[in-house]
Amino acid sequence: MMPTLQLNLLEEVPGYVMDQKITGPHTSVSELQIPTMAGRDNQAYNFFKKNGIEYLEASGSLFVREEAVGPIDSGKKSSVTIPASGHAKWFTVPEKAAGKRMKVKMPAKGSFAVYDEKGTCVNFSVISGDHQVVLPEKGTLVFAGKAGSKMKVSVK
Repeated sequence: MMPTLQLNLLEEVPGYVMDQKITGPHTSVSELQIPTMAGRDNQAYNFFKKNGIEYLEASGSLFVREEAVGPIDSGKKSSVTIPASGHAKWFTVPEKAAGKRMKVKMPAKGSFAVYDEKGTCVNFSVISGDHQVVLPEKGTLVFAGKAGSKMKVSVK
């Protein structure tokens, strides 16, 4: 699954976001009926704000506005802590960090993934077992784990 979801509003179809009919200030629903499937995979969107950050819940996944995703600290040493909510922490790769090697020291119940500019996963620590990666230009990173988990990050 791609780590991003792009929503499109079209002037030609007012009151809709993609195939979803906007039903309220924060909700939408699909009105499509697919023969023999009864529209099975059509899920409603739910938009909400929490602590000033806008989120989208769709199909059991939680998305955050792109503007809320900041750059990873490109200093030599930093850390990332999973918040009490348990939500993963997303970051962009700043220009000055692109091409540098990032190493992550993780707790037993933690992982990270790195995506290139096109959204292709170039390293997922759980699968590769590799806790270091060269950061791609215009890439994104995600750190996941148990709430309160702390990952130590170095970029060189």
